[in-house]
Amino acid sequence: MYLHIDHRTSAYARLLLDEVFGGDCFLNEIIWAYQSGGRSTRHYSRKHDTIFFYGRSGHTFFRPHLVGLPRGEARSNHMRRGVDDAGRAYSSIRTAGQEYRYYDDELVPPGDVWTDISHLQQRDPERTGYPTQKPLRLLERVLLPSSEEGDWVIDPFCGSGTTLHAAHRLGRQGFSADISPASLDAVRARLGEEVTAVP
Repeated sequence: MYLHIDHRTSAYARLLLDEVFGGDCFLNEIIWAYQSGGRSTRHYSRKHDTIFFYGRSGHTFFRPHLVGLPRGEARSNHMRRGVDDAGRAYSSIRTAGQEYRYYDDELVPPGDVWTDISHLQQRDPERTGYPTQKPLRLLERVLLPSSEEGDWVIDPFCGSGTTLHAAHRLGRQGFSADISPASLDAVRARLGEEVTAVP
């Protein structure tokens, strides 16, 4: 289960989630940091949201390699650089007499601070006009490692339908709800005939 929330209620939500699911089911507090809008002069600008990740202890389906990121130079941690016989560049470290190689062209699972997914800008072609819309890439990063094709994805706060859209693109089935009629209109406009609405 993932819960996306902002600074106003994140502390309360974490306590509530621990109470409902148990603290041993807490897996991550993911920080989605982004650049958007202006900058505050009264406090540090609030440019991140929090995503809490919970799973059934010992039974959580999770394959983070499916959303791997390029390793890049910044991840080398001052390790020794080299090129193998096949021409592949790598960083290496020797520990207890054994060499460990980390190839530049291998993807690495993301950490718990996500800075590579941009907030939707005003003129982004993905925008639907719904005020709390999230980027499709954000939801795809959540769904890909935590579900398989054909799985059901449930979003009880549908908003603009980004979760349903991501689920459809990834071959998952989606179920969603929202108290707002504007949300249903946004989802229908976005997904068309693929949406079956139940009032």
